[in-house]
Amino acid sequence: AFSTGNPRSSVPAAVGGNVKVASFNVLNYFTTIDQSGAACAPSNTRSDCRGADSAAEFTRQKAKTVAALAAIDADVVGLMEMQNNGNTAVNDLVAALNAQVGAGTYAAAPLPAGGTGTDAIRVALIYKPGRLAVQGTPVSDTDPIHNRPPLLARFAAANGEGVTVVVNHFIHGMMVPTMMSATATIATIGQYWARISSVMSPS
Repeated sequence: AFSTGNPRSSVPAAVGGNVKVASFNVLNYFTTIDQSGAACAPSNTRSDCRGADSAAEFTRQKAKTVAALAAIDADVVGLMEMQNNGNTAVNDLVAALNAQVGAGTYAAAPLPAGGTGTDAIRVALIYKPGRLAVQGTPVSDTDPIHNRPPLLARFAAANGEGVTVVVNHFIHGMMVPTMMSATATIATIGQYWARISSVMSPS
């Protein structure tokens, strides 16, 4: 029988510091249900709807995501794979999270200057306004190498210190380069381009 020798803790271990920062992949958190007649950006067709296939599935996804974020209890969280529909999906998650941890505990960072890109998904930030204040307008890096533009936001803590948070979600293998040999395998092509974009994206 299988036994776990390294069980996961119910909450993260304390690491000290003034501000607790975390990142979390919400695994295609879409408020638009992927069903007949659905339309999602950028194509405004169902093909870009990557989220839950039913309301029941979305309810399960939301509950698991909220439970995890509540346990993490970070002051600011970078989110990956949010539906790229303005702050609609983000605000939906914030509302569900606040329903569990307390009204007004979390808020969504404003949409960034530069936009959120043209992919079906994007990165986002949520934070505790009781612990941090957004300074200025968040910005995104619109360099075309980024499939999902990185998001940068500055916050001020209650003690007067500042913290800058950048959320990134690097691509992982797509867009076939035309120079590849006709005999190249799909795996080789994917690894090639993932390597190229992963090196170029942070630079």
